[in-house]
Amino acid sequence: MIGQMIVNGLITGSIFVMMAIGFSIMYNAMRFFNLAHGAIFLSGAYCSFIMHNTFGVGLIGALLLGTVVAAVIHIAVAKVVYFPMRLRGAGHWIVAIASMGIAFIFEAVVGLFIGTRPLSMQKNYLPSMFQFQGIYISSVEIAIVLTSFIVIGLLALFLNRAKFGKAMRATVCDRDMAQVLGINASSIDLLVYSIGTFMAAGAGALMSLQVQLTHTMGHSALFKSIVVSILGISGGFVGTLMGGLFLGFVENCVVYFLNIGWRDGISLLILIVYILLTQIKKREREIC
Repeated sequence: MIGQMIVNGLITGSIFVMMAIGFSIMYNAMRFFNLAHGAIFLSGAYCSFIMHNTFGVGLIGALLLGTVVAAVIHIAVAKVVYFPMRLRGAGHWIVAIASMGIAFIFEAVVGLFIGTRPLSMQKNYLPSMFQFQGIYISSVEIAIVLTSFIVIGLLALFLNRAKFGKAMRATVCDRDMAQVLGINASSIDLLVYSIGTFMAAGAGALMSLQVQLTHTMGHSALFKSIVVSILGISGGFVGTLMGGLFLGFVENCVVYFLNIGWRDGISLLILIVYILLTQIKKREREIC
């Protein structure tokens, strides 16, 4: 039983990590609290569904195309809305509020043109099941975990080895100094937003293989991204990874022992406890 919950937590947590990393790099590099991050996740899921069910694209192709289409749409929105606002000197929270409006628009468009009835891609394929010591996992779930970790690993490699990755890290550390050294901060912002968008859209595409699609699924995705980002705030990539896997495991335990309705509630409880413990430790250091 515990083994099965660990495996289920690994599957869910790997998607949480993808979402949270996308959200974190946007905030850390751009100071952009993107409240439309859940809408990007939503778009990735629905675009993949449309590619597969409406246009008849194969499952893998649908996931890839759905991710690209959703990401390109949201990058275009950023170029039209967010970046011009930032150039005109709009404050961080003004841009964040604008992103919230964009999230509501995407949610309304999905509900209006696609409908509010839950949709599923699971009925269109029959994954192989593997069993080991009473633990069950499907071929699709294995693919989700492997894809998530490969994407996360490639991003870590890019940030540490590639020229633009190092420029991103320099911009995060000291934006003004990076510009003095000749780094084009605007280009880096676009690169950061694009990477974060592809991460969220890809996470949505992968999640469409596991759950039913609803026009409000972006709310939970945004909330989980924020929670995991805060849990891993002091540990960088590794901290975010551990935070996402921990949240995935805890959520699956709650669903098994209590009820699926407690899934988001336990995330909020973990966030509150973490913030309280952080504040207590901060007070202790101040006293010492």
